[in-house]
Amino acid sequence: MILVFGAGGVALEIAWLLDEMNPRDGSERVAAFVVSDSDWRPGEVIDGIPVTAEGQLQDLCGKQLVDVYIGIGDSAAKRRALTAAEKLPNRRYPPLIHPSVVMDRRPGKVTFGHGAIVYPGASLSTEVAIGNFVHINPRVAIAHHSRVGDFSTVCPGGIISGRVSLGSDCFVGAGAVVKDSLSIIDGCTIGAGATVIRSILAPGVYIGTPARPKT
Repeated sequence: MILVFGAGGVALEIAWLLDEMNPRDGSERVAAFVVSDSDWRPGEVIDGIPVTAEGQLQDLCGKQLVDVYIGIGDSAAKRRALTAAEKLPNRRYPPLIHPSVVMDRRPGKVTFGHGAIVYPGASLSTEVAIGNFVHINPRVAIAHHSRVGDFSTVCPGGIISGRVSLGSDCFVGAGAVVKDSLSIIDGCTIGAGATVIRSILAPGVYIGTPARPKT
């Protein structure tokens, strides 16, 4: 069984990726989108997939093996969804890597944590580490010897240069650029189109070129 936590745009994209990459006979289609009990509307169906509440998961899944994907962009919401998923007695979090992704496919050269999702058209070079529940969107380029921390998201067109350490719970906006050999601390948001030319040592929102704290 496959479940996608979330029912917004990211969840729909993940369902599409799974449909594209899995057998066409429907045997591995998403069984349900999962939302919080407070957000659930009985009978709701999105793109042919039913929406269920977290409180109904035990009845839906029982003890069968469940592949869980977190279809949410915000890192705090990802973490909350993971807490709900952990209540399933027999679950796993496979990475979802589109076959069009350009990367060094030799063993150990590019690594992925639990539940990492990499969209079509991304480039990951070599000696790259992608953390748990990271989302790498289309046209993202990540150069050699870089790492992306757990629960972070890099939006379409983002560029992470070589030897960059991007912390956990970070959000890199569309078209943002991070110069080589920099570190970005946990919990940072880099605005769309920003250019980071110095390491960022304090959590916050950074915008512009060069990137500076939003005031």
